[in-house]
Amino acid sequence: MLERAGFRSPRAGFVANRLIADDLPSEHINPQGFAVAAQTIKTWPAYTPSPLHHLSGQAGRLGLGEVFYKDESARFGLGSFKALGGAYAVYALLREKLQLGDGSLLWTDQATRKAAKAITVCCATDGNHGRSVAWGAELFGANCVIFVHETVSQARCEAIAAFGAKVSRVKGNYDDSVREAQRQAEANCWHVVSDTSYQGYIDIPCKVMHGYGLMAQEICDQLAEAPSHVVVQAGVGALAASLCAYFWYRWGTKRPRFVLVEPMLADCYFQSISAGHPVAVTGSLQTIMAGLACGEASPIAWQILSRAADDACVVCEDDVREAMRSLHRGESSDPSVISGETGAAGLALLQASQAMPHLAQALGLDAHSRVLIIGSEGNTDPEIYRAIIHQPPQPRTDYLLEQLHALAQIGLQDDGACSRLALTDQDWMGRDWLVDVMKSLDLNVQIDQIGNLFGIFVGAEPELDPIMTGSHIDTVRTGGRYDGCLGVLAGLEIIRCMQAAGIKPDGPSSCAPSPMTRVHAMDLTCWVLLSLLKPWPSNKPFALWASTAHYSAKNSPGSAMQAHASPVTSKRKHSLNCIWNTGRFSSRRAVKLAWFKGFKGLKGLKAFPGKAWKSLVSLTMLVRPQYLWHSILI
Repeated sequence: MLERAGFRSPRAGFVANRLIADDLPSEHINPQGFAVAAQTIKTWPAYTPSPLHHLSGQAGRLGLGEVFYKDESARFGLGSFKALGGAYAVYALLREKLQLGDGSLLWTDQATRKAAKAITVCCATDGNHGRSVAWGAELFGANCVIFVHETVSQARCEAIAAFGAKVSRVKGNYDDSVREAQRQAEANCWHVVSDTSYQGYIDIPCKVMHGYGLMAQEICDQLAEAPSHVVVQAGVGALAASLCAYFWYRWGTKRPRFVLVEPMLADCYFQSISAGHPVAVTGSLQTIMAGLACGEASPIAWQILSRAADDACVVCEDDVREAMRSLHRGESSDPSVISGETGAAGLALLQASQAMPHLAQALGLDAHSRVLIIGSEGNTDPEIYRAIIHQPPQPRTDYLLEQLHALAQIGLQDDGACSRLALTDQDWMGRDWLVDVMKSLDLNVQIDQIGNLFGIFVGAEPELDPIMTGSHIDTVRTGGRYDGCLGVLAGLEIIRCMQAAGIKPDGPSSCAPSPMTRVHAMDLTCWVLLSLLKPWPSNKPFALWASTAHYSAKNSPGSAMQAHASPVTSKRKHSLNCIWNTGRFSSRRAVKLAWFKGFKGLKGLKAFPGKAWKSLVSLTMLVRPQYLWHSILI
């Protein structure tokens, strides 16, 4: 049984909450506050519940029972759930300051609106909360000043200014803008409307969180029964704590498992739950998930989540991009869903879990799981959204690292070496593992009479000649964990990359990345491998090792070894160059490399002196700089 303590990798991380309690403090966040907020917001002009999508296609793709997606992309026309919290807090503040018995006077009575004009509200924002506060100020007649930090996009600033707010940019990160908003409010007698609490500032953040509770009420009304899991974006914790508390009060002991998700570089809840106390994360907090670029947990939110959230997870940027594209594309019969970067974080975690069995096991995700994810925002920055949706497929080094590491655990020796001799139990365990990976990519898995294993990505014309790329996964102690496995798993990465881009091959030997172009599969292989090499400085040595063979559809898979043992000769001329390894890696002798240009066969090989290249770490040319801590000695 896998311990639920925690782990972290370049792709995703998990930590179990050891502080779970049997009750929640109700002093600040409680059912009465949720009820008052819901009753109020439902009276506002243009209120309508946001939709809850049943994504059966995503569930099938991810090996889950059901996936539900709460779509906040059209909430009050603002593009995010924040419309519920910030605007409600502005309403509550103005009603208190103007001593109004009837809050509707704020949008129906001109004298009341004139009085509200003398009040200025302000806040710090990554974009969405500030837009909600600005909208609420315009709706109810107040003045508004919004503070943004230096990495908030211009499009998000313009969206805020469109509601008549003044936008002020602050140097530093989100937490710096929070402090500047408070300083300016004290100096100018403004009123801060923040979704994060701090010492002496509790009431308004509680109003914000009670406003978010209306989303939870809608979810409960839209679901016939409680889901098994809820995955919610963390940020400062206001949304997550609001939903967590509402579900706690509504479903009691039948409440779902509650999972927090954050970016890798803005992971204050992951760090805090790991440590058992609040931890502030410093630095730029730069992430495409702008709404989650927060380094400090809100104390009121922490009070709830530290006692009631089951797990905290982090996801990488690339999984978020792929989740956005998958939602936009619509899997199987799913509708096309517009999700911004922050909104796709929950699906990104499910994608990572599907590819990382130990993460799925830690989260308790399986074919019976009914998972609710929160689409917290839509297309809040059209330029960024278009750039991500239309981005061509990119190979994922973190995928390769995860898979290579997982395979290396089979046959792992006490000294860290890896041994899976052919036809041993370890070799068969490795092959069984590989079959599972191939099946997760929906490949047609075949094993011939002499034991060769094939994962076939079938195209529209199966009779076309296929391209076979790969190598072997058996290895000896001095061969290293990357040995032939890199050739096999890099080939699977090519297929995963095509699938993520929605590319359906015409046949096993060709694919069509766009309606205008037909690209030979070996071109794609060359492109993927060189894309993986790209982050490594051009003046450093590279080394790749993989074997390729080409076989005809007329031949059985078992004849491939005898049919073509030499490298593939492509019918196209390649302008790209690849490095081909002709020797075996060793930390005790030089690595002999050769220059293999254009897949033109053995005539393209030229000897390369290798006497100076000792102790070469084989994967360094594949990893991005931030992943270099994965040092592997061969």
